[in-house]
Amino acid sequence: MNLHDKKKAAFDKIAKLYDKVRLSPPNEAVAWIISESNLCGEDTILEIGSGTGQATVLFAEAGFKVYCIELGANLASILKANCRAYPGVTIDVSAFEKWEPLGKKSFPLIISVQAFHWLDTTIKYKKCHSLLRSNGYLSLIWTGWSNSNNEVVERFNDIDVPGHEDTPLSDHGDLNHQRKMELEQSGYFTNIKYKIFPWTVSYQPNDFLKLLQTDCAYLMVGKEDQKLITESIQKKLISIEKKIDIQLETIVFLASPQKKKNKYSFRDLENLNSTILGTKNI
Repeated sequence: MNLHDKKKAAFDKIAKLYDKVRLSPPNEAVAWIISESNLCGEDTILEIGSGTGQATVLFAEAGFKVYCIELGANLASILKANCRAYPGVTIDVSAFEKWEPLGKKSFPLIISVQAFHWLDTTIKYKKCHSLLRSNGYLSLIWTGWSNSNNEVVERFNDIDVPGHEDTPLSDHGDLNHQRKMELEQSGYFTNIKYKIFPWTVSYQPNDFLKLLQTDCAYLMVGKEDQKLITESIQKKLISIEKKIDIQLETIVFLASPQKKKNKYSFRDLENLNSTILGTKNI
């Protein structure tokens, strides 16, 4: 298993913790996607990388059927339990790159929350394009730390994560621009628009520690290094008696399938994707 695959598999090993502390996208973002994509009540949404249902439940509560593709068996097991009340939710345990729908299916909307950057660039756009209706939409959603978290970042920015330049609280820099470029350069999508939703979440110090322990950089170091990182964070948390307010930004991309694929080199896409994966992704 290469490093990239190990990173993808790491979340499945902490599925229960992931389910407890990972956040759903804000309701305003979900409402915007539904409105902009002109969904109807009987529509089935395809979700790539559903995790434990952080977004799945929101779309199911809005009355839509959701077809979930989740790589991790442990994550999918919790996803199934979390969606027990929604008979319109279907779950396949598979890598999206290898998944094939039963019968010829086309979807009005494909969503991927906090997961699309893990997929093979040479496959994901072409496959999404082939699975969408001609008037459908691809929606990609990421939530990251806001640049306005100066006080919190300053408190934690000297945490040393061996082998990683970033700390668990590093901001996403120009990731949003890079992701938009990759979407454009895929040649499969057009009319790309996006909207940013700022919001705030409050954590008790111990819950904040647990959130940082689901960060990819933390998960990829050895047990001894994880112990040292945890102890470093705990020392900083001792002086915090109140809740920690974190400023977040959720960015939602929405794109239409290109009727005629533009010509771009997959080598260019791979290079761009390597840049994105080398920058902070949570």
